[in-house]
Amino acid sequence: AESLSDIKAGKALNLLLLFSALSALYAYLRTWGSLRPLVAVGMATVAVFSPVVSSQLFTFYLDGALSLLLLTLLCLLLLWLSTGAKRARYSAVLAAVLLLNIKFTAVPYVVVLLFGVLLWAWKHEPTRFRQTLDAAFGALVLGILVFGYQPYVFNQSTQGFFLYPVQDYPLSGRTPPNESLIVDQLPADFVEANRFEKLARSFFA
Repeated sequence: AESLSDIKAGKALNLLLLFSALSALYAYLRTWGSLRPLVAVGMATVAVFSPVVSSQLFTFYLDGALSLLLLTLLCLLLLWLSTGAKRARYSAVLAAVLLLNIKFTAVPYVVVLLFGVLLWAWKHEPTRFRQTLDAAFGALVLGILVFGYQPYVFNQSTQGFFLYPVQDYPLSGRTPPNESLIVDQLPADFVEANRFEKLARSFFA
């Protein structure tokens, strides 16, 4: 939104991600020879309109966008491995770069997904393993070291950890309110409220 200087235009990016995920999934499903186009459209539509995506489609929350990009990346990688289309491989690199820079908690998702695809390619598509490895390496370099210089490289050089401040969080996931990343964005009485009160106030405030 900031780069587009318009709030409504910024929210439209979610729609672009939605159609990207829909198109990528449809393209992959069409590689299943026996699947009719209408059935592929229906399956892709059901898959992309998850509850998280539907509820956050016209907001600036990132979880819906994160899930759409993950789906897009997975479909593009599968499309590359099943058809060998270079366009799918290059598009997968771009999707991974976007993922790594939309939310830093996407890093483990991207790493696990790329590792899984590489392992599958090594066992089932050895002729495409090297190209898949190059694409994965390029995506991580571009996503973390180039386009992700801020925050990843900056955090590593200034705070000693590229995912700062995640390393200070307890493994239980229950972060004390005074250490929360969103403590400055919420009223103190809301942070301290129980889960049921938070739910009620979030929906009916």
